Parts: sequence; C-alpha cells; structure tokens
Amino acid sequence: MFKAFFIRLLIALTLLAILIFLGWWQRDRVIVFLDKHFYEESQQVCIYVLGQLSEDAEPIMLDGFCHIGQLALVSEAESRLEDNSGP
Repeated sequence: MFKAFFIRLLIALTLLAILIFLGWWQRDRVIVFLDKHFYEESQQVCIYVLGQLSEDAEPIMLDGFCHIGQLALVSEAESRLEDNSGP
C-alpha cells in the first residue's frame, strides 16, 4: 500500500515538474497569449490584488500601475520572442 502511494506520488510530482518546466520555457508566449485574450480580466485581477495589499490606495492609481506594469511585461516578452525568432 505504501509502495503504490509512493509510486503515484512520484508520477504526480514528475508530471507537475514537466508542466512547470514547459510553462517556464514558454513563459513569453503565455504572457503574450494572456495579453491578447484576457487583458481586461488580468487588469481586474491586478487591481483587486493590489487593492487588497494597499487598502488606502486610490483605484485610479492602482489602474495606472497595473496598466503600465502589464505594458512593460508584454513588451519585454514580445521583444524576447522577436530576438529568439530572428536569424
């Protein structure tokens, strides 16, 4: 019984490690995909999380900070993708 549990745990951890590695390896593509398809949702999540961390901040400040942060993150990811696809 312990051996079967250990084997299942090892398989689950291996698959999780592979998933994390693939996500990290393709992180720039994931960032660009999320920006293209889920910009508004990710903006709302960013504002909510920062609002919870800093309760005295104005919503317009949080919106601006999240917008600038997302623009910087996406532009860096796009430039890395262009650098990798170049000759």
